[in-house]
Amino acid sequence: FLLTILSISLMFWSLPIIALLSSICAFITLLIFKENKKFKKHQSSDNSSIRDAIIYSYKNIEIRCLLICSVTIIGWGITQPLIPEYCRDKLGLDGSGYAIISSVYFVGAMIASISLPYLKKYVLNSKSIVLFIILYLFSVILLFISPNYYLAGLMILLSGVFHAYWWAGVLLSLQIISDERFKGRVISFFFATLGLVGIGFILGGFFGTKFSSIVVASASGFILFATHFALYIFSSSFRNLNSYRQ
Repeated sequence: FLLTILSISLMFWSLPIIALLSSICAFITLLIFKENKKFKKHQSSDNSSIRDAIIYSYKNIEIRCLLICSVTIIGWGITQPLIPEYCRDKLGLDGSGYAIISSVYFVGAMIASISLPYLKKYVLNSKSIVLFIILYLFSVILLFISPNYYLAGLMILLSGVFHAYWWAGVLLSLQIISDERFKGRVISFFFATLGLVGIGFILGGFFGTKFSSIVVASASGFILFATHFALYIFSSSFRNLNSYRQ
């Protein structure tokens, strides 16, 4: 929409302006919700080394499984380069249509974020984590076989909802079950896996030129499903995970 009323150069320079404004808002938020000094004694994460945190994360089976789940974010990255080609060749959309289709995913994520406080007990357990990744994979596969713009939009909306629930289940469970001493470093390990999205982009772009979008998306989805299913079947600790009760 903005590209139709603004020039590309104005759009480009708007990015650092938005980043500056968001940084100012973040700083103001920090000042408003500044932590009380009496709680600083609980923040002992700095007393643990990276090596200690790695050993702790590995020995704690629940945390280890959740971090393995987080690595599968690479699958999301694989599907992203396939969407522009699909929108152009299969749905006949131009740049504006692709932009709308892409943004609908994040609308779904927003819906999930708003509803999450009311559904925490249905999200914070291993069964739901596995279920939501399966629902996400189905919605992605259905996206790439959708015959029209409206069905594709619905599928990518649902993929945003299910993926956000999966994301919340993994991240919040890590925050809840981690020992206070290692909590900060464990969450850092989780966010470090976001770098794998870039590798997913490369893989998706490469295989997308060799195979059809549905083949690449299905193969990526199978790997994600196999990883979660194997963890659920072979790890009783992960299978019994329910961080909502903790």
